[in-house]
Amino acid sequence: MDKVLYYPVIDEKRSKWKKLIEKIKSWFFKNIVSDIDKANAILVGWWDGFMIHTMKKYFDSWKMFFGLNCGTLWFLLNDFYSQLPTKKQDIDIVRWHCVKVEVYTNWGKKYNLYAVNDIVIGWNILDYFSFDIQSLDFSKKVKWTGLIISTVLWSSGYRLSNWWPIMPMTSKLLGIMWIAAKPFNYHLVKYQNIKITPIGRMPFLVWIDWYSGKIENVREVVISPSVKYVDLWFIKDYDFDSKRINLSNHKLSWISII
Repeated sequence: MDKVLYYPVIDEKRSKWKKLIEKIKSWFFKNIVSDIDKANAILVGWWDGFMIHTMKKYFDSWKMFFGLNCGTLWFLLNDFYSQLPTKKQDIDIVRWHCVKVEVYTNWGKKYNLYAVNDIVIGWNILDYFSFDIQSLDFSKKVKWTGLIISTVLWSSGYRLSNWWPIMPMTSKLLGIMWIAAKPFNYHLVKYQNIKITPIGRMPFLVWIDWYSGKIENVREVVISPSVKYVDLWFIKDYDFDSKRINLSNHKLSWISII
């Protein structure tokens, strides 16, 4: 079926979410459904953080995600005033594979999770940890307040905060960076198994995707490639990587002026 059917998901914490969803339904009533099983795409309205939250919530539905910007222009969303695609031929797809994260605790528990954005490892800004990082192409012992492992998707966010290089969405790369280290050291590695263990007595915390999914008293983290993926939909002829670069450069130039 070429027709696109959207299931709308709007951030209900926003004061005007009811008016917004009614507006969307009235504009595109022929393409909006109230039953998610009948939809081939989830229409996500508001901002990047809510898009990530929605991706995680509907991760196993294998639905496409179409982001509608209702706040400031950002990386994962389409312009609110753009025409909502009603047929599949009007859509470009950006796909990337998630990262499998196995977390082992000192309490004998094992967690199997998937990261869309990043894995943050540490405790707090005042604690220093020694980490042993082992993989096929990258082995290193480091001592910092924490580590960040980023997928290609969220390299654009870290570009803004720490001048991280933006990784193209078609690349099979992971980024590794220390927290609270100057200069901001980073390494790009191929999509591969990475094992991280603490050196010393102090266990650490692990957060999956924007400080959600916190796990305490961790003794080992194993990151590996995954067959699971997420599809973002954009309006036809959309150059996703160019948008990420242009937005980052624009915001960085604005910050430097301030």
